[in-house]
Amino acid sequence: MQFDVQKPQPGRLLVRLEGVLDRNAVPSIRKKLLSAIRKNVSEGGVVSLDLSRAPEMDTAGVALLVEALESVSGCHSKLRLTGLSEKAGRLIRLTRLEQVFGLKDASQSPE
Repeated sequence: MQFDVQKPQPGRLLVRLEGVLDRNAVPSIRKKLLSAIRKNVSEGGVVSLDLSRAPEMDTAGVALLVEALESVSGCHSKLRLTGLSEKAGRLIRLTRLEQVFGLKDASQSPE
């Protein structure tokens, strides 16, 4: 699993994940992702998770997204998921978390 963090402008953080987001990859990515959020997100900021190169995930991946959402919300900021694959969207829909992530339909990008 590849992990890239960019700060395109103040108050914004772009995190790109590449690879399968599963129980094997999540432990190492979890620490990096939550640390990047803590260090770089200020109140009212936006964290965009680009999942366009992470076509598959399992429930551990969904749990990581929930943790990221909780961390971002704790900073009074917003989390946006972009590039969500059809498979990942289906899993989010099955876990009934599409509204939690602000997805109208889990196969679409957040509003």
